[in-house]
Amino acid sequence: MTRPGRGNGGVPVTVETTAETVDCPDCSRPGIMSAVVPDTITGSGVAVLCEACDIDHPDAGPLITYFAVHGQINLENVDQGSALIARWLATARAKRSSPGGPGHGDGC
Repeated sequence: MTRPGRGNGGVPVTVETTAETVDCPDCSRPGIMSAVVPDTITGSGVAVLCEACDIDHPDAGPLITYFAVHGQINLENVDQGSALIARWLATARAKRSSPGGPGHGDGC
């Protein structure tokens, strides 16, 4: 399923739900969620919400905590969950492994 959203300064962002977990390219741990976001180099890329790498980020940390408490978004908490996802997407960037390998990218 794909849901268009707005992030990164009003640029359309696509959130894709998948059956498989996307691994964080920085630390190789399973991500909590991922989104296809605009990327200045390739046109688009995948932003991965990673508990280990992103917990201290002011826009990602609250979303990580939300999933730790609620487990998932459902009808009872959709407004809160959606607001936190929108906040994360507003600053989410595509993660790439750096030449130093895992653990040396944008968040670890």
